[in-house]
Amino acid sequence: QIQFQQAVALSRIYSNDLTKKLEPTEEEIQAYYAAHPEMDPTAARQKAEDLLKRVRAGEDFDKLAKENSDEPGAKESGGDLGWFGRGRMVKQFEDAAFALKDNEISDIVESQFGFHIIQRLGTRQGKSEPNPMAEGDAAKGGEPEEQIHARHILIKPSAGPSQNPFAPPK
Repeated sequence: QIQFQQAVALSRIYSNDLTKKLEPTEEEIQAYYAAHPEMDPTAARQKAEDLLKRVRAGEDFDKLAKENSDEPGAKESGGDLGWFGRGRMVKQFEDAAFALKDNEISDIVESQFGFHIIQRLGTRQGKSEPNPMAEGDAAKGGEPEEQIHARHILIKPSAGPSQNPFAPPK
């Protein structure tokens, strides 16, 4: 038991030292992005900022979403997400969308999916959808809730799911 405890303590110390040694420097990160520009989040953010300027300048949101969004369904829908209530989208997206007024366009919103430009189209009182993860009445749905109609443009930081940085080299 004592030898096991010593081994655990030593492995934690070694792990901490190794983690510090393997932490990439800023120069190494920049060199990686230079060699793999498709993985650089700053390029994706810049593209999203350029699109936001175009939308705010009056270009058609629907057309820009169809041409530029990395969301698979946006090519047909123009980024239209339909009506939804709280708890249906990722938190960062939902917070930004519900904070907008009707016909207002958000700043760039970052989520685990990438960079979003959101346009809130309308607001209504609707009925909540059934939620199998909830308990009691919330699981049944049908409760009155505020719903919004929105659309978005999504720009992903990488070229797509086939670009796995942890995959073996091709």
